[in-house]
Amino acid sequence: MKKIATTFLLLTISFLSANEIGLNLLNERELKTKLNYNKINDTIDVFNIKESELGSVNVGSIGDASGLDISLGYGIDSYNSIYYNFEYLSINYGDTELKNKKHEIFGKINLNPYIENLLLPLSVDLGFTHNSSDDISLKNDSFLNSMIQKIRPGTTMVFKDGGVSYKGSTLYIVNRGGIVPFMKIANMSDLSFFIRAVGNLEFQNSILNLYAGVKTTSIESDIVLHNIIQDILNVEIEGTDLKRDEESIFFGFNYVYNYQDFLFEGGYEYLNIFGREDNVKLTDDNHIFKGSISRKLNDKITVFIGGKAMLHQFNGVIPYLYNRYTKNRYTKKYGYAKIGFIYSFDTSVLRVY
Repeated sequence: MKKIATTFLLLTISFLSANEIGLNLLNERELKTKLNYNKINDTIDVFNIKESELGSVNVGSIGDASGLDISLGYGIDSYNSIYYNFEYLSINYGDTELKNKKHEIFGKINLNPYIENLLLPLSVDLGFTHNSSDDISLKNDSFLNSMIQKIRPGTTMVFKDGGVSYKGSTLYIVNRGGIVPFMKIANMSDLSFFIRAVGNLEFQNSILNLYAGVKTTSIESDIVLHNIIQDILNVEIEGTDLKRDEESIFFGFNYVYNYQDFLFEGGYEYLNIFGREDNVKLTDDNHIFKGSISRKLNDKITVFIGGKAMLHQFNGVIPYLYNRYTKNRYTKKYGYAKIGFIYSFDTSVLRVY
């Protein structure tokens, strides 16, 4: 009963929307900061991921995660703002840990002074997003065997107890640090450029943001095999080089309702990806829900608790994680809880006359 109640609470929160810095223009010389901590584990499990995901060590399996988001927004003048978002997320990935770092920078331009007779306040965002992670070594025998069968289906090579068996012989490679990993996923990164239009509808106690955009993404990722394994399998470069380009369109909304000192926020985004080759194409979209309940402590400080849910894991969110070998895992749901605060202050008091 306790688990059902917890899941219901988090699912309810997930249909709200996390405190979004960037959908609205800031006042001139206003500086706004946001800090939040993200977590999913046995206790905080939005979509029962612990049972459906963590028992597997197949390629692309994602489990517990924790991380930190930092956002900054600055109003250059009444019509232009600039934003920077940094996200760090440490994810249990198979039998190892993947640490993704995301940097996003974009400028927001108010279009109303330049286009007459607009029906609502309209702005456009121009920016880029960069995800990256350090190389990860694959050490678990089940994980390695799963990966080898994907690279070279039908091979009789088998990893067992830290060694590799092939044609009746077992090989171990060691150095002073112990057994050397036979395989790494390396050079993981992606770079996206995007343009987004945002319209705002203001009501007495609430605001509705409607947005849509396009982005283009270049992805880098390689499977690096130990030289001996490379020689045995005779794997050509197209089997281990996961570099590709893709494009996507996205649209969504964010709704904020103010009741006394509380803010209830809800949002949804749909992402559709195209331009993938046939050997990569399988799950080409994502549905993303964000949510939070906030309380304003004063005019400058707001604290919040909420969550983020994705129906197809990190598809299009961390693009390099999706490739020809992990694509079958992206029918899975994923989500995590958030807690944090927002601080806003007027930097005009720092002017020197």
